[in-house]
Amino acid sequence: MQTLASIKALSLAATPDDRRTLVLAITQAFDAVQKAPSDDENALFCEVVGRILDQLTESVRAEVAQKLAPMERTPEALAFKMASDESIAVAGPVLEQSTKLTDAQLVEIAENRDDSYRMAIAKRESVSEAVTDVIVEKSGREVLQAISGNRGAAFSQKGVGVLLERGGEDATVQQNLLARSRDDGSMAGKIRNALTEGLRKKLGDFVTQLPAEEMDHAVEIAQQAYMAEKGVARRARMARKLMLDEINAGKMQVDEAVTQLSREKRIDDLGWLAAQILQIPETIAQGAFNAVAVDTAVILGRALGVSERTFQLVATARRQVLSLPPESEAAALQEFSALSQMEASRAIRLLKMR
Repeated sequence: MQTLASIKALSLAATPDDRRTLVLAITQAFDAVQKAPSDDENALFCEVVGRILDQLTESVRAEVAQKLAPMERTPEALAFKMASDESIAVAGPVLEQSTKLTDAQLVEIAENRDDSYRMAIAKRESVSEAVTDVIVEKSGREVLQAISGNRGAAFSQKGVGVLLERGGEDATVQQNLLARSRDDGSMAGKIRNALTEGLRKKLGDFVTQLPAEEMDHAVEIAQQAYMAEKGVARRARMARKLMLDEINAGKMQVDEAVTQLSREKRIDDLGWLAAQILQIPETIAQGAFNAVAVDTAVILGRALGVSERTFQLVATARRQVLSLPPESEAAALQEFSALSQMEASRAIRLLKMR
C-alpha cells in the first residue's frame, strides 16, 4: 500500500485514466491508514485530490464521492467542495451521508441550489432546524414530502408554519405530520400553534385528525423513557465494543470479559462477544445463550477457552435471566466439564459451514 506522501508526485498524471487511477488509489490509501490522519496528511489529501477533482469526468467524480461520502476522516474542505459540485451525481452522496458538512454549509447549498440538492439534504440521518427552515421555504412538493417524513429532521415553530402553508394540503405531507404528531407531543404542539384561521379552513380534515392536547403529555413522557432506554442500550454497545478492542489488543482476557458480562446478566452481549471472537453468526451465538437447552452455550464457552469457574457464572446468569430451575446450573457445568476444547473447536467449524 502506497503512503499518501509517496503518491503526491503522481498528481501530475496526464491522461483521464491515470487521474482516475490516482485519485482512487489515494482515497484507498487514506482510508486504509489505521491511525487518525494528522493535520499534514489531511492537508496533503485535500491538496492532491482537490487538484485533480476538477479534471475528472462527472462519472469519476461521482465514483470518488461515493467512496468519500461515508468516511469519517474525509476532510471538511473536500466534503464541501464535492457537496457543492455542479453535478448532483457527485454532490448527492456527500449531501446525504457526510458528517463533515456544517449546518452553515448545508444552508448555503440549500439556498443556492435546486431541489435535487435539497432532496439529498432532506434524506440525511439528521437535519437541524436551521437547515429545515430553508428546505421548507425553498422546496417543491417531493422534497416537502421527504423532509416531513424524515424523523431525524428537527423543525422550528417557524418551519412547521411554512411547511403547512406551502405543503399542508399534500396528502403525503399530511400523513407524515399526523404520524409524527402522534409519537411526538412537541411536534403536535407546534402544528397546533401554527394553525391560523386561514390554515384551519384550508386544511380541513387534517386539523380534526391531530391528537388531542391531553395526549401530548403522555406521548412526551413515553418518548423521554424511550430515549433514556435507547441511551442505555447505546452505552452498552459502546462498552462491549471497547471490551472486544481490549481483548484484540491483549489488554483483557476473554475469561475476564465473560465474567464481567455474566455478573451483569448481559447474555445478549455474551452472544455478541462470542460471535465476534469465534467468527460465527450473531443470531446463532445469541440464540445459544438465550436457549433453554444449554448444549450450544457449552460449546461456545469451551471454544472461547473460559474456565469452569467462569462458565459457572454464565450458567448462573442464564438461570436468572431465563428463569430456569436451580438444577440447570449443575447440569450446565457438568456438560461443560465433559466437553473437550478439541470437540468444541470441531463443532464451531461445523457451525461456520452451515
